[in-house]
Amino acid sequence: MPNIALTTYCNLHCPYCFADTMIQTEDIKNISLDRFKEICHWVLKDKPPEVPGHIGLIGGEPTLHPQFKEILSITNDIFMKYNCGGVLFTNAVYLEPFLPYLPNDLHLLINVNTPKAMNEDQWNKMNSTLDEIYNLGWFKDKATIGCNICMEIDDYSFIWDIVDKYNLKLVRVSVTAPTKEEYKNDKDKYYTSLLPRFLNFVREANKRNIYLHRDCN
Repeated sequence: MPNIALTTYCNLHCPYCFADTMIQTEDIKNISLDRFKEICHWVLKDKPPEVPGHIGLIGGEPTLHPQFKEILSITNDIFMKYNCGGVLFTNAVYLEPFLPYLPNDLHLLINVNTPKAMNEDQWNKMNSTLDEIYNLGWFKDKATIGCNICMEIDDYSFIWDIVDKYNLKLVRVSVTAPTKEEYKNDKDKYYTSLLPRFLNFVREANKRNIYLHRDCN
């Protein structure tokens, strides 16, 4: 699935983020609507009509693109033209106003972060969005929460609180790549150190009969 970066700006600064080298708070770059259309057509134009295609909308935080509503409209047209769908990768802090405009075939992957990495307003907005998604019934087939296992977070109770609140049965899990130099130089040490944390996460999922969908890494 090709991913299209809509913006280099993100409202969070997660310590494990693989895109930290491109995330900016100054000299922000946003994809133009014409460029977005061009890339979508280029990616999908040779797709056989009977084969479903997919695109990913990433960032930065995609919802911070100043023309995100227009991008959703273009995305819907692209999906209809090419018989395809896609995934919006978001932290959901600013997603709620856009929920009525999401294309039917655009799945939500909501990256849930520890409240320690967010301010109170961000945490409350994310939870308000999750409430609305639950009320819409989207956790059944349109929305999935994701969690990143990393060295910087040792307490994942915030994920299980959300799982229990909404009676979720699926969580996407990712084991993050090292971002600090000490671990970049010794990746075996990094992943060995993460193993107990990952196994504890799996045990907690098993207690709740949660299916863990592994991320590509």
